[in-house]
Amino acid sequence: MMWAGTAFRDAHPDIFEYTYDQDRDMAGTYYSDFVAVSTIGLQEKLDHWVWQMGGDPDAVNSCNLSATINAVTNPVLEPTTLLLGAVIIVLFGLCGYLLIYNVFDIAVMQEIRRYGLYRTVGMSRRQIKKLINLQALWLSCVGIPLGLLTGYFVGKVTLPYMMRTLSSSYENVAINVNPSPIIFVGASVLAAFTVFLSTRKPIRVAANIPPIEAFRYAEAAAGGKTTKKSTAGTTLFRLAWSNLGRNKRRSAFIVASLSLCVILLNCIGIAADSVDIEKQVSYSIRTDFVIVNALSKNILEGFTRREHGLGQEVIDAVNAQLGVNGASAIYKNTLDDSNVTYDFPIEFDYTGTDEDTGIDYAGTNDGIVFNLGDDGHALCNVYGMEETALARMDIQEGEADAHRLYGKMASGEGVLLGVVSDRGTSILNPAFDLLEVGDMITVFKNGEPVMELPVLAKAALTGDDMEIGYTVNGTFEVGRDGLFLYLPTCVYTEIYDDPVIYKYSFDVEEGRQDSMSEFLECYVTNVDPGLGYASAEEARQDAVTTRTMLRVVGGLIGIIFGAAGVLNLVNIIITSILARRHEFATMQSIGMTVKQLTRMMIWESVYYAIGVCIVGLPLSVILAFTVVDILIGGIWYFTFHFTLVPAVIVCILLLIAAAILPVIALKVFNKGSIVEKLRVAE
Repeated sequence: MMWAGTAFRDAHPDIFEYTYDQDRDMAGTYYSDFVAVSTIGLQEKLDHWVWQMGGDPDAVNSCNLSATINAVTNPVLEPTTLLLGAVIIVLFGLCGYLLIYNVFDIAVMQEIRRYGLYRTVGMSRRQIKKLINLQALWLSCVGIPLGLLTGYFVGKVTLPYMMRTLSSSYENVAINVNPSPIIFVGASVLAAFTVFLSTRKPIRVAANIPPIEAFRYAEAAAGGKTTKKSTAGTTLFRLAWSNLGRNKRRSAFIVASLSLCVILLNCIGIAADSVDIEKQVSYSIRTDFVIVNALSKNILEGFTRREHGLGQEVIDAVNAQLGVNGASAIYKNTLDDSNVTYDFPIEFDYTGTDEDTGIDYAGTNDGIVFNLGDDGHALCNVYGMEETALARMDIQEGEADAHRLYGKMASGEGVLLGVVSDRGTSILNPAFDLLEVGDMITVFKNGEPVMELPVLAKAALTGDDMEIGYTVNGTFEVGRDGLFLYLPTCVYTEIYDDPVIYKYSFDVEEGRQDSMSEFLECYVTNVDPGLGYASAEEARQDAVTTRTMLRVVGGLIGIIFGAAGVLNLVNIIITSILARRHEFATMQSIGMTVKQLTRMMIWESVYYAIGVCIVGLPLSVILAFTVVDILIGGIWYFTFHFTLVPAVIVCILLLIAAAILPVIALKVFNKGSIVEKLRVAE
């Protein structure tokens, strides 16, 4: 790309002649970039403007005018991405609200008598509110920076790990994670807003409670009329259940908070278990090992020239190792084989020449581009292989029996056509499914037709069928979007004068994978650094890393929710004990033992955990088959796998925690003699 002034343009009008409608040459075209005030309805406005100027915005190849929004600076977010982001923000906001609300609720309940004392000496409601708001402000000034600092270091550790995982299939991709001030500012504002909302109710309670009631405050059922219930035959279980009704809103909050933890961790567990490791492995490599030129593993390079082919010496060295089986040498054409071309019933709508490579190309009306050979016919991507390699391919149409198919191909009766497919479903991509079974392909050599090969079958292609792993640059450089043709070795070597082996694929006996990896690593390092190799185990580890990333990052988020939920449970237990100390002393004065009191509080706490299980487990099932299934359905290497194990484990842990926490809380916050606690309300 060269930037030149208008003087250069005027001095060389032949370069800037407009021919884009004929050969798609960019020279001679005009671009007008602008920044819009708003992108709302912008594409519709651009389309209307194109119509006004005499163009057609719906035309696939407009010959004079087109207008579109820059997708890089204005990326279109997928609905699933927006949904996921919205769900995470709402969950974090709700979790933070519940936690902060309960913290301030406890603080107000602990100091309610002090606020009543302030009111008796003349402090107004407004001054009480201002006092608590200042306390919240000071806590925020300490807590928010600490949270941002912790988040920064957690991000520095986890984000590079995530990005390395996402880019593990590519070469020469630099990973650099930089903190964004906007994110920190946004997080600060969101946290401060959450604190503001969470403190409204406790502040109103502290400011509006009359001084006399503040001195005698004891938690009671919130709202509604109280009804007298029979206590005949009352047990600790019934008494604990009745106590939950003292503050139904708070009980609902604690159940909702802990249910979020159960639901989230179960959704993360489903997503992690749905990572289909074997699907990723089979897409990137079909055998235990494969040897290629090192450029073939480089996403920016690829196999394009004869000089990139494998030598016989490395193949002999591999075959000399113990346990090698199912070996197959795979040939492929290169840019040096431009004298062999192919003709087929596809109509080209335009032609041109690549300025960088000097290679002629032709394209269809649908934008499928083919590189052309010396005689003007298409080069295509052509492979030569043994029956062992062909039998591993996913044949979907035509002759499905690999043995019969290879026999017909070896006798010159036809060719196997490969079609780019969807990675997740292996469904043939209609955009690249250009021929039908039975269509005739004519092979040209040095401008003369040498044979005619009908399409016998069509196969869905994986990365291993095209190049290696996720590298496709070599096939694009040779054939562009053109056909993928697979021939038997005997026919391939007959057509091409100087056939070269592109890669050597093979399996090894069970238990010899490690020794073969050591041999190949030693060979590549010490004998021929220009070679590269890949293994199924390496691909499997990449897939496992993706699953591990989900579990680590998702588990970290789940732990945050879980910690917040447990803190909420602790808060509500402590609040209940502080507000009911006089009540507990009264019950003990008429015969309730410390053991009975402890059992009653344990059952109150366990009831919360049971409520969480009742709410969290069904919701986990519902969300699994709706939201989670939709979110992972658009990612090719996921296969939905339902599980409730994470939710059940979390519920069991919550039940255990619910049984232990009241015992500790009573020992810490219910100290003193019965007489001392009875005097609290005096």
